[in-house]
Amino acid sequence: HKERILFSMGNFDESIACCNQILDDYPENGDVLFDKSCNYMMLSKNDEALNLLERAISHGKQYKVKAKKSECFKTIMDNLRFQKLVN
Repeated sequence: HKERILFSMGNFDESIACCNQILDDYPENGDVLFDKSCNYMMLSKNDEALNLLERAISHGKQYKVKAKKSECFKTIMDNLRFQKLVN
């Protein structure tokens, strides 16, 4: 859960690096893909974030609900691509 601790401390780049290490061994880990997506949102890299969110959602519908409730995505709630992913 190191990536989540780094995220909560605002160390988004470090959290992404941690996510990348996990994804090297488990490239389709939905939780880590979602966490990495949140980090990219905090860095205002919306396209990268949505690409990762889409991958996470492909591993479980629970990530749609998580994204809708997450503070990370509140700035793009009206984004058409985001809406298509979570609805």
